[in-house]
Amino acid sequence: MEFHKLTIQQVTKVTPQAVEIRFDIPQELVSDFNYQSGQYLTLKATIDGKEVRRAYSLSSAPHENHWSVVVKAVENGVFSNYAMTLRAGDQLDVAAPEGLFVHEKSTNAQTYLGVAAGSGITPIISIIKTVLETEPDSKFALIYGNQSISQTIYFEQINDLQDQYGDRFIVRYSFSREERDGELLVASQKEI
Repeated sequence: MEFHKLTIQQVTKVTPQAVEIRFDIPQELVSDFNYQSGQYLTLKATIDGKEVRRAYSLSSAPHENHWSVVVKAVENGVFSNYAMTLRAGDQLDVAAPEGLFVHEKSTNAQTYLGVAAGSGITPIISIIKTVLETEPDSKFALIYGNQSISQTIYFEQINDLQDQYGDRFIVRYSFSREERDGELLVASQKEI
């Protein structure tokens, strides 16, 4: 596996325990880093003298012309806790996109269903954005589970997509630890 030293363009906190890392891809590597929605990047760093590699799904979509992944800190997670300390301008070794969990564009109207929980949204959000952008007659329904709204990666972005695409994008949230008046809070009342 060949790695390239990439500069981090931006680090954005997306929940209290997760950050989105956006990479700056030099022009000479853009063709190597072409990707399909659903693919992942392998990141490599030396942490406490040991080489550590982790794969993270791309949460950006190809038409956005940037490369982003989300890293969620886990207890005793060597790489994930290291990633929480990264800042714009830092560098990481990154391998070109890989993976077979990809979206194949349809020329016919389709209705897609995505089901995700927690950080599992990352490849799905890439696919959602691609479908909504490139298949104007298709629809997408998302069922997305989390502990609470504050733990929901891309909560605002997903709601913005729902506002932008209306009936073409339907979202149903489920929160396991957020209650109001004794009922689980469901952020969208639209039926799938």
